[in-house]
Amino acid sequence: MSAGSRQLEEMAASLIEGICVSAPRLETYERIFKEMEGVSTALLELYSGTLDCIYEVNEYIKRCKSRSRLKPLPEPFQVDKRLKEIDRLKKNVEDEAKAANMELHYKWHEEIKDTLSRVSMKPKAALPCRIVPYPVSTRFTGRKDVLEQMKTELNSSKSEQKSMAIHGMGGVGKTQIALKFVYDHYDSYSAIFWMAADSRQKLQSSFVEAAKKLELEEADSQRDAESVSKALKEWMEDATEEWLMLFDNADDLDVLKGFWPAGNRGTIIITSRNPSAVFLTKASALIKPFTVDDGERLFMSIINQPGSTVDQDDEEGEWVKKVIEKLGKLLHADVRLVNALELTILRLPSPCDQPGRALHGPKRMQCR
Repeated sequence: MSAGSRQLEEMAASLIEGICVSAPRLETYERIFKEMEGVSTALLELYSGTLDCIYEVNEYIKRCKSRSRLKPLPEPFQVDKRLKEIDRLKKNVEDEAKAANMELHYKWHEEIKDTLSRVSMKPKAALPCRIVPYPVSTRFTGRKDVLEQMKTELNSSKSEQKSMAIHGMGGVGKTQIALKFVYDHYDSYSAIFWMAADSRQKLQSSFVEAAKKLELEEADSQRDAESVSKALKEWMEDATEEWLMLFDNADDLDVLKGFWPAGNRGTIIITSRNPSAVFLTKASALIKPFTVDDGERLFMSIINQPGSTVDQDDEEGEWVKKVIEKLGKLLHADVRLVNALELTILRLPSPCDQPGRALHGPKRMQCR
């Protein structure tokens, strides 16, 4: 065997030994940087080039040792060129691994920085915080079945976000039902947010108001409404406290996009005339008009307010009965009619001899 052949054989042996020594490190690169395309490509080229080189060196050595010198031997410089190519490929792998390592550490650094900033900058909420713009109605009547369903669906102990849609035609009392539930369970929630969902502008204003009331944002903050709304939404997604949010009058359901908190926290109620609201929530209830009995009871609750002197057996009582006969059955059609009736009755002249006196009310003067 020529000196050149022996040298090539030694170089090939050294190559194989080097690859074997590098194997654990190369395996680590493959595992840690598997998502890095540059490292994967460099490793593939190295493995492929190494196999080709070993095969070519082996063929050269076999031919050199053969007695029959019938076939021409490959030129030694070709094998030497292969070995130098392997060195280049190994260096390329190391360079790609260094670059990938820097990129990976940069991503980790940014993730840690982002996490720390969110944890350290997130203000502590001022609880309890309950925003309910309407007082409870003293004339609320009926709807026991709906309220019982709401209690069952929304007060369950399941570790998930609870939600329910209260839908029906305009004026059937959806908001009043939701309001009754809120006040019945007022102390069960550390935070209650009543959101006007008639339009995106109103809903965003409600979110900003709630964020400031919760002290997630300074009262005189000039930050844009989008960022403030996002801060409240993120608080609801992460909060450990029980919270209730009500989207009132959400007839255009597209308005709710971007405002619905993700995750498994909290309780959400929607009141809407849009029957498609049921597809946004886990539970729903269709609110139907009042029954005749409920309508008459509600009408009598208007008549017989504190301070009223109506007696079912006297002249005024007879007058009331006649009103119920004429209008009582209409009360099931629209809750707004009830409000109109109350205002009308407050202004009706008394059937007594003193015209202009109110029929009822806490300041009503006695008929003589």
